[in-house]
Amino acid sequence: MVIAVSSCTTEEDVVQQHEHGQKINIEKKRFSELMRFNDFSKAISRLPKKKQSGNSAGRTAMEEQYGFEIVDTPVKVIEYEGQTYYTLQVVTDGNIDNKLENLVLYSEPLDENIGYIITYDIDKDFVETEASVKSAGIKDTQVLASEGSPGEGTGKFVVVSSFYSLCNGIPFNCGGSICGWGYSQTTIWISDFIPANPDSGGGNTGGGGSGNNNYVPPVREPIVITSPVYYDIDSKDPCIKLKTATNRFAFRNKVSQLNQPNVRALDHEKGFFETVPTTGASPYKDAEGTTASPTLDSPPGFVAFGNVHVHNDDYMIGNEMQNTIKMLSSLDVRALIVFQHNAIALGLDYSDAYVMMLSSQGNFAIKLLEPIPGTTYTREQWKEKWKIFKDEYDLKVKALREEGNFDSVNLQKMLLKLLRSNGFENKIGLYKATNNEATQWSRLTIDPANDNNFPINTPCN
Repeated sequence: MVIAVSSCTTEEDVVQQHEHGQKINIEKKRFSELMRFNDFSKAISRLPKKKQSGNSAGRTAMEEQYGFEIVDTPVKVIEYEGQTYYTLQVVTDGNIDNKLENLVLYSEPLDENIGYIITYDIDKDFVETEASVKSAGIKDTQVLASEGSPGEGTGKFVVVSSFYSLCNGIPFNCGGSICGWGYSQTTIWISDFIPANPDSGGGNTGGGGSGNNNYVPPVREPIVITSPVYYDIDSKDPCIKLKTATNRFAFRNKVSQLNQPNVRALDHEKGFFETVPTTGASPYKDAEGTTASPTLDSPPGFVAFGNVHVHNDDYMIGNEMQNTIKMLSSLDVRALIVFQHNAIALGLDYSDAYVMMLSSQGNFAIKLLEPIPGTTYTREQWKEKWKIFKDEYDLKVKALREEGNFDSVNLQKMLLKLLRSNGFENKIGLYKATNNEATQWSRLTIDPANDNNFPINTPCN
């Protein structure tokens, strides 16, 4: 991406004032894709090794050595004056207050520095825009040298923000002036951040352009050029949405509390619902069934767009064994359709709706691949189709029990076939967690060669 001169002249002024020129190229690439390039793999290999104690489950050897985890978000690649800057989102072992952290690496070392860890003063789970990151400013920085542990960062930082403004007839603010109607535009804002200085009475909070920041870097600056990397909340891709939602700090904690043997041993479901909270309120509401009414209902007055719940292990009632369905149910499919409408009412997108189920035979989720009802059926027709779906689901479950095929793989195939035969195959996707923490996922689909084969697992990269 190249800087574009727009009708918002403040952007051009800022670029010229800071002498950064017109040739800052920004693009996003996947980590796995970049590892095939020598410059990036060399930049990664320069990271100082750091002995790490504690639980390292689920981490690569590289992450364990360096004391952080790489978050599965796109890497921002910035090219400027022959140098390439790579920015990745990470979570360091010392991040106890859940701040947004970025790792910046250089294609070639600058002096003895190979990169920086930048901590923004904003909760990483509540970043909505790059503007919100810039407004929060930098809380802390650590310089990475080729030898030794990370040290206190003292460099100057130029933070480049790139975004698309889709006006659709609504004016948008750009550097304090109103510009543009009904068209899309790409702009790049450049801001300079300075770490806290004891002589200045505190750190700089940053901002967009020179109007919010009196510091002008010398010609020999900048030391670091970066662009904030955080969870991609704009994509409608179900894989990205699912991974984004399940990797949130508070969400992961709640799932971990549910995904326990003592919870699965209950004779009723337990879980939580999620909404968009009012200021200061929690987005989550816990819920629990009873022996007499084991399934969950959304709490009264709580407009949820998602739900996580446990499907219990088999249990006894008197002398009779209750073989529980360790797969998403027909009621879960109905709930997903309801959550779609709730999400839109809450100001979200249909793609934010989800239902997630935890069990001893795997953790699964369903996500919408497109809105329901779509253009094919009305909302009332979808209700009728769901009733047919539920009756068929119940009959298939009964048949699997009687045949002795009541295991997870057969339940997966049964659900996928029912989604296909009822017209939901291209509208609802089935996903399975590939790790115990339920933060990495694969989509399950029917094998087109033979629908009796094992479902095909396509990783969410």
